Amino acid sequence: PISPLPLPTPPPPSLQLQQAGLNILGGLPPPEHVPYLRLTAREYEAVHAGLQHQIQIQAQQIQHGHTPTTPLVMSAPKTIDIKRVRERMIAASAPNRHAYVSTIGRAAKDGRLKENCRPSLLQSKIKLKRHCMSSLCSFQPDSGFQSLYDLKFGETDGMLLPNGGGGSGVVGGGGSGTRGTMHGNAGGVSSSDPEIWQFSLALDQVDVVGTTGLRLTRRPRMHIARLALFDRKANRFLGNIAALAPKVLGRRAHRWSFDSNEKLIVRCSSIQPATTRGGGGGGAVRRVSLDDVSILVELNVSYALTTDDASRASLPSTEKKCHGIVDEICTCWALLSLRRCVEMPREVAVAVPLYCGPLFAPAPLEEVRRLRRAKSPVKALFTPLGRPSLRFLTGPISSSLPRPPVVPLFYMPPTQILPVELACAFGAHRMAAALALSKSASGPFASVCDPVLPAFKKIVDDADFFDAWTDKWRAALKQLGVASETGVLFPRPPGPPPAMSVLVEAFRRCTLEVAPLLHCETVPPPHIDNFDDYATRRRVQVQAFCKHLTSAAAIAAAAQSTTPTKGGLFGAIPGFGNGMSPITATPGGGTPNADLLPDRHPVEPLSLAGFQFLYDAFDASEVRYCVCDDYP
Repeated sequence: PISPLPLPTPPPPSLQLQQAGLNILGGLPPPEHVPYLRLTAREYEAVHAGLQHQIQIQAQQIQHGHTPTTPLVMSAPKTIDIKRVRERMIAASAPNRHAYVSTIGRAAKDGRLKENCRPSLLQSKIKLKRHCMSSLCSFQPDSGFQSLYDLKFGETDGMLLPNGGGGSGVVGGGGSGTRGTMHGNAGGVSSSDPEIWQFSLALDQVDVVGTTGLRLTRRPRMHIARLALFDRKANRFLGNIAALAPKVLGRRAHRWSFDSNEKLIVRCSSIQPATTRGGGGGGAVRRVSLDDVSILVELNVSYALTTDDASRASLPSTEKKCHGIVDEICTCWALLSLRRCVEMPREVAVAVPLYCGPLFAPAPLEEVRRLRRAKSPVKALFTPLGRPSLRFLTGPISSSLPRPPVVPLFYMPPTQILPVELACAFGAHRMAAALALSKSASGPFASVCDPVLPAFKKIVDDADFFDAWTDKWRAALKQLGVASETGVLFPRPPGPPPAMSVLVEAFRRCTLEVAPLLHCETVPPPHIDNFDDYATRRRVQVQAFCKHLTSAAAIAAAAQSTTPTKGGLFGAIPGFGNGMSPITATPGGGTPNADLLPDRHPVEPLSLAGFQFLYDAFDASEVRYCVCDDYP
């Protein structure tokens, strides 16, 4: 067993305007009623220089025998950051994302949730459009915006070059002088290729999971475990946020059992963006240490939305604003050391303790349960015994998988947490992006005309669209002679693996068949995730576009719900990380009763059912792809 990890230290407090001025004048503490203004280092420097200039003027007046008539004025900086003001205005107009979680506790017997519960941090990041699946479709430029740091391809043929080696724990890329390589120094980081740490990960079992206090009043609609790479030193998440649904739940959901055959490929590059994408940081990069990166695992519970909950939380009237509200409750979490996972010589089972509360002020779940039992000796008799712990399997990819996947590891994104099936899909996306960017004579940052790349980036962020795309991706790989074993894609033993160009063509065909859904005005926008009735109607309409629903019985069979205690990697979470209703999910993934729903060309529903799938006016953004769009 691994001992608990060293927890991150809280970030230092930000500098404040009034406090800075009073420190200059005499170091007196600021009064409590004075409002504070957070400043950056450059803004504080401007305020400090202005105060020093006023102090010098008053000193000259006193020296000449005059009494100072003007008091010191601490004015805010005159330079206004338009992007920062826009972000604040949007944040102020948006509804409270935790309004639903804060009000659902009233349904508990004590009128509030248990002390170990809090809103899901990782789902909050997804609702803010950060670290979602589309983040794997963006590429990091160098400091001078001359090339791409994490997408290297040939100048003539557009062939994607490796970004790392085979199945070992620490790998490094090779090759230089290509269109996508970095030239010179990028933000003080060495120009050598970054190290990529990679290994396989599979959740096995969670014992003594925290409770919410709603067992007597509500029935959970979904149990989900969310995973993300967390840089404790910089207090930032890296890559995408993944999700896994438990296969079997124990009595009262105190034990979660996962399918240990569902492997995740975890990759983390030693070079990461210095700022968040779209934050104006451009090509600034930074180097991360293996000791500072961990994997955060949240164990979340979601309950179906009721009319009383919607009225108490004052949900917005528009679907778009409701979609940004968090509905998952984090009962406990765990941290997995990245270094210890990388250094494992073979696949082993490891157990780590569970915590609750915020990341910077954690409390062991075992201690919280002990204090709770001490308050009520009678309830302690019915409390399950055991220590709260998370057991998982980790080891090198070469020894964890029976055969290498159909797409090589060095074609996959350098920082990711994905199952093998989706990792192969994003590897095909990177190959398609390299081919498209290599055709531009103006460099990789010029806009190119490609209908596949901009559509795929929007599809992966919609749970229903991405689930339909995954069905087509599985069917296309099956036709290419790719075998699927427990969600892992391997080439069939009798024949050779398909060529990379064939996989790219299959990727493009699957994307083009689902892309019209992005512009169907009759498909309703997504709502809050736990609105099951709304999600079922939307999913049935998406399936009607991609499949033949020959009768009302087929439609009912497609919308049939499943037991929330079952489900595999895509069972209760189509879209892998976006969250979805279990009403429309099936164990093992895929569309319910797929044999009743044969594929059809996307032009057919657009031609024969114009009012059912009304397509909006054409926009040039449908076929425009530019890497610089992520860095305004």
